[in-house]
Amino acid sequence: MTLLMSAQLPVRFVARSKPPVLPAWASAWVNAPLRTEISTTQTTLRRAIASHYSIIEIDLAAASLDNAAQLEARVTEAYRLLQNALQQSKQPHPIRVWNFVPSIHAPMDDRRDRYMVFNAGRFQAYRRWFGERSQLAGRVPTASAVGWRGRDLRIVCLAQASPGEPIENPRQVPAFEYSDKFGPLPPCFSRGMIVQGIDGVRKLLVGGTASIRGEQSVHAGDRAAQWQETLTNLRALLMRAQSHNDSRVSTSGDAHLDAFSEVRVYFKRTIDRAWIARQAKVDFPQAASIELIRADICRADLLLEIEGAANLTKATAERARP
Repeated sequence: MTLLMSAQLPVRFVARSKPPVLPAWASAWVNAPLRTEISTTQTTLRRAIASHYSIIEIDLAAASLDNAAQLEARVTEAYRLLQNALQQSKQPHPIRVWNFVPSIHAPMDDRRDRYMVFNAGRFQAYRRWFGERSQLAGRVPTASAVGWRGRDLRIVCLAQASPGEPIENPRQVPAFEYSDKFGPLPPCFSRGMIVQGIDGVRKLLVGGTASIRGEQSVHAGDRAAQWQETLTNLRALLMRAQSHNDSRVSTSGDAHLDAFSEVRVYFKRTIDRAWIARQAKVDFPQAASIELIRADICRADLLLEIEGAANLTKATAERARP
C-alpha cells in the first residue's frame, strides 16, 4: 500500500497483488484475526469474530478456469455456505458484501460475461435465502462486485448481531429489478444499508455506486462527468437515508458529502489515479480515510465506482439545524 499524501488527508492506494482486501474501516470494526474453518481444494472459508460484528471470507479457487455452468453452480454454493455460516453464528445478519471476480468481463457463453454468470449464481442462492424477486426489496444486503486479474473469486461479508435497514436510490432502478439487458438473472443487492453502530451512531453503508441513471450507464468515456454523476447518486442515497432516519429531513434538496467518514474508489484506468485522488480530497472533505483501488468495474463502459460509510447521526443533526 502506498500513500498519496496531502496536507489534510492521506489517500491510500491499495496494491493489487492479490484480491483487494476489506476497507480499513470494516477490518477495524471487527479487529480480530481470520481463522480458517473450511479448506478444500475448491473452497476456503475463513471467519473473524468480535462481540458485535463478524467477517466471513470465502475463496473459490481457480474460478477463472470454470465454464459458465461450473461457475454459476460454485457461486450459488458459496452463497449458500455463507448463509449457513451466518445462521449458525451470533452475528447472523449480513450488512455488507464485497465480491472480487476474476476477469469480470470475460465472455462465458453466447449471452453472458463472467459478471452475468456470477449474478446468476448469487441470485439463485438469494432466491432461497430471501425469496423471489418480488420479495427482495428491503431484504438483501448492500454490496459491490469488481474485477481483478487473478484466478480466485473472493466473497467477503460483514455481518452483525442485529439486522440493518436496506434502502434504494430514487434515481436508480433497484439492481434486482434490472431488465434482461444485463443478464437473464439480475444483480442482487441493495444500494445502501442503514446500521446502528455499537457506539450508538447510525451509519449508512454504501454499496458500489457508479454513473448509472435508472438502469443505464451514462457519460461513457467521460471521467469527469461519470465522477459527478456518481456523486449525485451518492447524495440522493444519503438524502434517502437521512429522511428515513429523521422525518424532519425532506427528501428534496441536497445532501452533504461531508457526512462520509470512509470512502473507497475503484478506478479502471491507471491514468485516472492522480486525478481521482485530487477530486476525492475535495469532494469528501471530512473522510477519515480514502482508499483507491485499480479494478475492473462491473460494466465495461464505467470508469469508476465509489463506496463508503456515512455518519447519519451527524448528517441529520446538521440538516435539521434551523
